[in-house]
Amino acid sequence: HTGGGIIDDTPFERSAGVDAQLAHDILEQLQSSSAPLAVYWRQADSSMIDARPHKRQRDLFPLPLLHALPQEGLEDTGGLACVVANSCIATLNFMRYDFNLERAPRLRYTLPTLAQASVHHHVATRAQRHVE
Repeated sequence: HTGGGIIDDTPFERSAGVDAQLAHDILEQLQSSSAPLAVYWRQADSSMIDARPHKRQRDLFPLPLLHALPQEGLEDTGGLACVVANSCIATLNFMRYDFNLERAPRLRYTLPTLAQASVHHHVATRAQRHVE
């Protein structure tokens, strides 16, 4: 992958066993597939924006991506949980916009609203449990 997507510098431990292999397989598919979800993933903006949206956002979507796990107490050995969580967040966003590349807004890293932070916590907790 040569684009500026969110998966260029995603670290994870390949020696962590089956779960590391799953994260590796997810990333490999997202990096190389021509499927619309993979294309959507690769178009993501990898820059971190440190400000909330300028206008009030009432809709939960689009969910911003996680730069790191959202709360203390969640450990992310090798970045696996964040990889899995971000792939879930990207899929939720893409599904919300009917799997349509033209309609789906670009994935970004922004500070979440309170409602979005709740979703982040839920997704990150499940992802972290999976990679333990």
